[in-house]
Parts: sequence; C-alpha cells; structure tokens
Amino acid sequence: MSKSSIESISEFKPLVFPMLLALLPWLGSGLLVYVIKTYPSIVEGQDLGIQLMGLGILTLGLAAGLVHASMASIAMGYYFGWKGLAIFGIPYLGACVLGYLLCSFLDSGKLNSYLKLMYDKWEVHAQDAIKNPIVYVFFLRLTPVFPFAITNYLLASLRIDFWKMLIASAAGQLPRSALFVWVGTLITNWLTWVGESKTGEFMIWQNMPGNTRYFWFALVGLGLLALFVMWKRADSISKSENITHKE
Repeated sequence: MSKSSIESISEFKPLVFPMLLALLPWLGSGLLVYVIKTYPSIVEGQDLGIQLMGLGILTLGLAAGLVHASMASIAMGYYFGWKGLAIFGIPYLGACVLGYLLCSFLDSGKLNSYLKLMYDKWEVHAQDAIKNPIVYVFFLRLTPVFPFAITNYLLASLRIDFWKMLIASAAGQLPRSALFVWVGTLITNWLTWVGESKTGEFMIWQNMPGNTRYFWFALVGLGLLALFVMWKRADSISKSENITHKE
C-alpha cells in the first residue's frame, strides 16, 4: 500500500469508532433476544438480585452501544407494562453517564476536530450546541433517528456540559421511551415480533402495532425539524459574522 493511500485512510480514523457504534447495536439487540429467550428468569423471575444484575448488564450494553435503546424499552413494556418506563430510566441514565465518560476518554475531542477540518462552518454549529446544550441534546435524544451511543460520542467530543447533558437526555428520551414501552404493551409475543420484524433503530416503524407508528413518525419529524431550525440559525450567525468581518 502506497504512502498516499495510508495517509488517506488515516484521515478517516476519527470516524472508525462512531461507525463501529452504529453497527454494534444490530449484534447486541440479537444477543438481547437470545439471552431473554434462553434465560427468561432474568426478566420474569421474582429474584431481586437477578433483576438488578439484568439491569446492570443492560446499562453496560447501552453504554457500549451493544443494544438499541428502542428495542430495550420495547422489551421493558412487554415484560413489565407501563411500570417498565420507570424501570428503563435506571439503565438509561446509567448508560448516559457511562457512555459519556467512556467516549470522553476514547475521543478527547478528535471527532470534533475532524469535523472542523471537513466542514468549514462546523465550528459555528459546535459552539452554538455548546452554548445551548439543553435544546440540542433534548431533540437529539427525542428523535429515533440518532442512535443512543453515537449521540453520546458526539456530545462527549463536543465536551457538552455533563449535568446539562444528563438532564436534557432524561427529558428528551422520556417521550421516545414512552412510545416504545407502549409498543411493548401492545405486542402479544415480543420474541416472535422481533424475529418477524427484522428491523433496527431506523426501520422499527415497519412492524409497530396499531397507530404507534404514526407517533414514531411524529417524533422523527419533530426532532429533525427542530435540529434543522437550530442548524439554519447557526448558519445565519455564521453569515452575520462573515459580513461583520468583511466590513
């Protein structure tokens, strides 16, 4: 391999880990189905120790990007009903903390620096997100388009304030988790449904029962619209600053 080829490949190194995080949930969600099917006592048993161990494993799986948050909340709704929404909050918030800290350690701002080189206006957008973390994080968590682990990675690379990230993540994920817990309560056989749907975070709507898919579309549309408005606002700020500098 030539030196120029090696250099061109090395340019994309900051994207390797985020791409890996995008692929891992597909494997992890399948593993989640297998574990629940093979060891149903983890979720169906009354032993508190086993259930706490299951929540701990789910926390690690979410933080490491091994499990789709949507699939996990559907499982919670199926096995625990609406109280699964409160139960899911435990591993979700734990995964927010672990994921953010893990990605901060692994990335150290590399992805943010890479995006600055690739897109000349990225600095303006990044600074706007840092100044308005509650809004950005809320809508990133709200829309099902952005995988949980990749969002953690981006927020860590931007060095978004930790506590504001955690608060906005909890608020943004609540409507999304409520939707998928609702889906779980409507499914008659979750394992059969997962096997038939053959979908992941992005195409899960194809097999959603009842009218729940329309709420999925609404969350996607609302989240993307809000982020688009914020993005265009940052573009306007960039143009205003350029005009000021020229004058």
